[in-house]
Amino acid sequence: MRKQKYIVEKIAKFASSQDLDTIPKKTKKFLRLLILDWISVTLAGKNETVFKIISELEKNNGGKKESLILGLSDRLPAKSAATVNAVAGHALDYDDTHFGSLGHTTSVVISAALAASDKEKSSARLFREGVLVGVEMAIRIGIWLGRKHYHKGFHITATAGIFGSTVAVARILGLSKKKIMHAIGIASSSSSGLKAHFGSMAKPLQVGFASSRGLEAAYLAQKGIKSNNQIFDDKNSYGMVYSANFIDKAFSNLGYVFNINDLKFKFHACCHGTHSAIEALIYLRDKYKIKAKSIHNIKIFINPQYLNICNIQHPKNGLQIKFSYKMLASLTMNKFNTASLNTFSKDNCKKKKLVKIAEKVDIIPNGKISETETKVLIITKNSKPLSKSYDLLDKISLSSLNKKLFIKTNSLLGKQNSKKLWFDKSFNTTLPSVWIEKNIKY
Repeated sequence: MRKQKYIVEKIAKFASSQDLDTIPKKTKKFLRLLILDWISVTLAGKNETVFKIISELEKNNGGKKESLILGLSDRLPAKSAATVNAVAGHALDYDDTHFGSLGHTTSVVISAALAASDKEKSSARLFREGVLVGVEMAIRIGIWLGRKHYHKGFHITATAGIFGSTVAVARILGLSKKKIMHAIGIASSSSSGLKAHFGSMAKPLQVGFASSRGLEAAYLAQKGIKSNNQIFDDKNSYGMVYSANFIDKAFSNLGYVFNINDLKFKFHACCHGTHSAIEALIYLRDKYKIKAKSIHNIKIFINPQYLNICNIQHPKNGLQIKFSYKMLASLTMNKFNTASLNTFSKDNCKKKKLVKIAEKVDIIPNGKISETETKVLIITKNSKPLSKSYDLLDKISLSSLNKKLFIKTNSLLGKQNSKKLWFDKSFNTTLPSVWIEKNIKY
């Protein structure tokens, strides 16, 4: 039996005590970027088939018009809104990643926080505090679950994310510490998500379920439903059932150190595990002016865990390209823009010039390479082998990050909408849903 750690109690204390006035300025600025990036990818996700299906289903279910569905100018019950917006936010696989937890946190957490804030007519400040504690806890619980949980086949974005959405909504509802503990226990019964669905529409659907069921757990606790409120410590705990690593230090320095500052944004519209390879390929392609037709062989050395995630050999649609090192390497060397959504199409799976280069790519696992790093070796017909290593953990300044994210938003939403979103000062003091209804044209 594990020694009692009182993890749920620590989480509840943290969630009920955070104040935007007391957090570091850097964290506050980073929080704004997280919300802006989430809005961008969620609005862009409205064109995806999975979004159209789930939004139509939820609209047909009816109910009170409580919370905004981004991209539809329509409101649905809060639970429906959390589901639909989370699906949209993750549909493009363009949302942020925390490599310590291996999860995408904002789609699951912000969707629930905004749905609850709309329903409760909360302030923009309280919404942001909910996002802060929810994202932080989704990250920390993901770290606590660890690689053992992930490699067992669980989709951490959903399994850990549900607790982030629960805590975010609990904060917005002003639940007591005791009720937050019960909400976390309730949420544990709905924690689910499988990596087996990567590359399919069920992947973002899992995120939608985690968001809405986390929201529901908080409302159930508010109404008086009780649970095992020591679910992370109990003898037959959640962690034991879900193959956790039990990294208890994940909950150290709560309220003093913020892991959200370590989130990494995506600048390519595909699985984050492929981004270091793309960056290394771009570097070599541009520095040495490599032409695709001159390539004899490309070797991509990766951390072994990505063999079962980003290594679809022969993608058949745009979604599968996002999880295919070979096709992504071919697209990059053929100078396709991997930041553009249009690049990830079924037609590109069949183009002879792309398939030809993809067949020249070898994916080689190497246990000495970290999860955020990739080494690329290109052999051309006319020169010596060229190599480059790239690590996604290399630091980038806040100002540079701001510029890169604006360019990303511009490519997703267009110049007019992007400028409004990034430079309108009223955005900081308004609920995103209210601001979007007044300012964004679809």
